[in-house]
Order: sequence, then structure tokens, then C-alpha cells
Amino acid sequence: MLKKLFILVLVWFCLNPGLTARAETCVCDNNTNNNTNTSSTARTTTYATAVIINEILPNPSGDESQEEFIELYNTSSSTVDLTDWQLTDATDNGYTLAGSIGAKQYLVVYRAESDIALNNSGDQVRLFHPNGNLTDNIEYVDSAKDDTGYALTTSGDWQWTTTPTPGKKNSLPATTTNTNSNTNSASNTNNSNNNSNTNTNAPVVTTRTIQLSELLPDPTGSDSTDEWIELHNYGTSTVDLNGWQLADSSKTYTISTSTPVPSNGYVVFWIGQTGLSLNNGGEAISLLDANQELIDSVTYSTAISGQAYARFDDNWSWTSTLTPGATNQLANSGTNTNTNQANAKTASANNATLNLTLAAAQQAELGATVTVTGIVNVLPNTFGSQYYYIQDDTGGLQIFSSKKLFPALSLGDQVQITGTLAEANGERKINTSAAEDMIIVNHVAPPLPIPISSYSANNIGQLVQIIGVVQTKSGSTITLDTNWQVYLKRGTGLKASAFTENASIIVAGILTNSNDGIRVLPRSTADINSATNTTTNANTAPAAITNTGESTNTTWLESASPVTQKYIAIFILLAVGIVSVIVIIMRSPKLRQRLQERYTQVLHQLADRLQQWAHLGKNTTGLNAPNQYHESHPLGKKPS
Repeated sequence: MLKKLFILVLVWFCLNPGLTARAETCVCDNNTNNNTNTSSTARTTTYATAVIINEILPNPSGDESQEEFIELYNTSSSTVDLTDWQLTDATDNGYTLAGSIGAKQYLVVYRAESDIALNNSGDQVRLFHPNGNLTDNIEYVDSAKDDTGYALTTSGDWQWTTTPTPGKKNSLPATTTNTNSNTNSASNTNNSNNNSNTNTNAPVVTTRTIQLSELLPDPTGSDSTDEWIELHNYGTSTVDLNGWQLADSSKTYTISTSTPVPSNGYVVFWIGQTGLSLNNGGEAISLLDANQELIDSVTYSTAISGQAYARFDDNWSWTSTLTPGATNQLANSGTNTNTNQANAKTASANNATLNLTLAAAQQAELGATVTVTGIVNVLPNTFGSQYYYIQDDTGGLQIFSSKKLFPALSLGDQVQITGTLAEANGERKINTSAAEDMIIVNHVAPPLPIPISSYSANNIGQLVQIIGVVQTKSGSTITLDTNWQVYLKRGTGLKASAFTENASIIVAGILTNSNDGIRVLPRSTADINSATNTTTNANTAPAAITNTGESTNTTWLESASPVTQKYIAIFILLAVGIVSVIVIIMRSPKLRQRLQERYTQVLHQLADRLQQWAHLGKNTTGLNAPNQYHESHPLGKKPS
């Protein structure tokens, strides 16, 4: 019995190394409440669209961490400033560019510099303007062979090539031409038949001068008839949209007829034609060409009734002046009650510097020069080498330096930042140009995570705390049953494999809202904690947990479930009892003698029984008759 119990306990320990108890499920509501500002002013900065992704090498035969590359090409006749442009892969691992690219020149970004790892089995590369708008995108789904590049052809499609050419004109295999020639000759020379058929598969030419221009998600009339999407051709030649696609989050519409759009022309697609219903609560709209390559996309938040979401240069803004099929017009969309934001717009117009809270900076005009003060809650080189985060009582913000010029920072440093408001991938930030733009004015206790159960714009950029049960794991994203998404940045060293499905966890991290959605970004293992039945103190940071799930702030027995603790206690009592009996016997001569006598007696009795069974094995009936005990012999059937 004891042996079986001991084996069961060992097996249980092997299968449950963490001894982690499941906490009662915390039901949290993640209803999104977006505070939409009804007043917006267009930014005058226009970014070039001439820089394109030209070639990538996902699978070099050498060191992939060094030799993978992404090549950009400037198709224009003038130099383009790439400061604060961003390259990302499909998992949002991003790299911020700096410097410029000359006219008709190439720029090669190696993985050793960008830390962007291209998957051999398929991936995506995206190029963003500093304001977060997508300017180019390429996706491959085929498995990349060794030393095979994926390159843009002169006709605008993409091909695999066994001759990668970083920094040079792409070297591509010739266009495949299939020629079938059949010649039939009869004996009569006047009766010959020569047939020659040539089939050339020409690729569809990609045109990059079509863009999304204006959307009406929430018309004053009927949503089922009055919604529309407008496209604009900013190029110098007519483009036929036959085969192009428009897509929302749930449906794709293919343009199946010839639809020419002249130079600087517009075309409007109504919901009755496309069947694309634009969500009033916010959605992403995409435009794909006839090769099904992503040409443009835009994401809007909660729609304003009766207003269109329109493009002005490379910025988008809500406007009450609807212009389907015509040039967009920005109109005053309402009274701005945010005094700080109104002042920021005025200051920007006068090139003045404004002192703002972080919440006001989140709402101020892009391009404004501002000064803010906050406490460091994420250090540089945690999520990325070019930025960190600060927060105050009103909100939080990313602080960015393309040249990685930072003072010596610590968590809890109170810093004063002066820089320019910008946006990348839909996330607001402050761009700085020198370490002197960041002044450490004090040091206080590092910020503690703020427990939240639902999204609030006031918590953007702040250190927050959420709770839930792990439901799914996809790449670097962990989705909880409370609808929160936890995103693991590569620099933190956190791995999705360390999370166990159906495990209750408490996560501390920076709350971000970007084009990729609302996510919480933990900074290290110290921000992940196993949820227990003990109520979490909102004023204390969560403790670190190991990969085995053992919490560092509890002992292994304290972290076990009540049932487990009961079995462990019984096992310990039995072990103590057995050891006690053995000790008592060994210390008493009389008990040892009686035990030896009893042991000898049992051996003698066993020997007598064996001897009796041995005699029973002989034939006692005579005349070689079968022995009545033959089959029941304890040592087995004896040979006859």
C-alpha cells in the first residue's frame, strides 16, 4: 500500500511540477470605449510614395542572423528623407529607418541591423511612413529556398531568383515562354500542314498610384444604402481597376468589370455594389491590386455620424464636408473642448513650444513641438533600441530617438522631454533629436501597475495590470478569456511557449493602441504572475514566476491546491510513522529479540508448508493413477 502511494505521489509530482493552483476566474469586461475627438486639423507634411520594397532574402545559406536582408529602391529623381520611416514583418517586429536614400538608389537593410527575421515558410514585409501610414507591402507564402531572393520585376510582379543582388538591379529569370510546334508532312509535297502555337504567360502589371481616399461609415441616412468608399488615382496615367479588390474585416469585393480611373480621377463604390458594410465602431479597410498584393489600407476608430473619414496628403481626418468623386475638403467638425489641444494647434502654427500633460499630448496636432514631464516606466532596449515610455497621472507616451541618444535612465526617473509629436503604426510618440532633449529632473519610486478591467484611452502608455485565463497562443500574441491580448516583444526575452493554456495569470505591462489593436506589452518575466486564490494587492507589483510556474513569493507547498496539500500531509505522516517505528525497534533490545524470534518462526512455518506440498506432488493412489493434488501444486504443474 505504501509503495503504491509513494509511486502515485512521484507520478503526480512529475506531471505537476509547478504545483500551481488555479484561481477563481475573474470575469473582466473589455468593452472598448474610444474617446473620439471631434476636431482635427490636417498635417501639411507630405511623404514620398516613390520608395518601394524591391528585394528580400529570407533564407541565405550562411548565417541567417547576419545575411538576411530587405532592399528598398527610390524610383524618383530626387533624394528622399527616410527619418522615422519603419519596416516591419508580419509579427510587428519593427525597425525605424534613419538618413536618406538617393535618387534611383538602393538601400539594403540587413537583419544584423534591423533584427527583422524573415520566416523561411512565408512572411510579410511592410514599409510605413513616419505618420504610420502604409506605403508599400509585400507578402510571400512559398517556402524560401537557400540563397533564393524574392524580387520585384520591371512589370510590377514578384519572382523568386537564384541570384540575389543586394544594392544592385534585380537579376531575374527570363519570362517563361511555352512554344509548341507540330509539323505533319504527307508523301505528297502539295499536302503539308504546319501548325505553330506560342503561349506566353504575361504577368499583370502592378500600378501603385491608386489609393484609398475617403470613407463614409455612418451616413445620416440608411447605412445599408448610403455608405461608400472612394479611391483616387494620383498618377499621370489611367488605371483600369478590373480584378482589384476592396476588403473589410469580414468580406472582400472584387471589381469584375473594366473600371478605368483617369489621372487625378476618383471612383466611388457604394455599399449596394460592394456589400461592404463599414462598422460604426471602427474597422480596417484594404485595397488590393489584380495580383492580390496590398496597395493601401486605413484603420479608423469610432465613426462620427454624418462625417467622412478622408485623406489629406498622408494624414486622415474626419470631416463634415462629404466629397464623393471629388477633391477632399477639410471642414471644422465640431467645437473642441480640450483647451490643451486647442493651444497646441495654435502653438504649432506659430512654431512655439507648449507644455502639455501626456494626455493632452496624445490629442494634440501631429508636428507640434511640445514639452512634457513624466516618470520612466520602460527603459530603452526593452521593447526596442530606439524608444522607451513615460507616464504621468493623466496618461503615457512613447519617447523616440532614431539615433538612440538617451541619457543614463532608470525606472522611476522623472524626465522632462522636448520634441515633436509624431505617429508610427497608429501609435503616438514624441520624436527627439539629442540626449539634451531629455532632462532628468528627479527620481521617485517606479510606477506601480494600475489594475484595469476594460480599455480606457486615459491609460494609453501607462503601466497597467490585467487578469485572465490563457485561451490561445498565436505567434507572439497571447489571448486571454477576458479578451485582452498580451503581446511579447522580442527584446523582453518572453516566449509564448512559457504560457500554459487554461492557466490563470496576472499580467503587468504597457497599454498600447496602434494599427494592430489594443494590447498589453509586459516588460519581463517579473510582469507575469500566476493568479492564486489570494486577492492581489493593487498597490504591489506582480512577482516574477519561473518557466515551471512556481511563484517566487510563495513556497511550493503554499502554491499547491488544497487537495494536493492533503495528500502530501498524509504521505508525510505515514513516512514519519514508519521511521518512528523503525527507530523504536532499533533502540529496544527486547523488541529486536521478539522480532527476530517471530521472523524465525515464520520462516520455519513456511519451510514446513513447502515440504508438505512437495510430498503431495507424489502419486499416492497407486497404479499410476492421477494425483488428486497434481493441478493444485503451488510450484506449478509437475511433469508426469
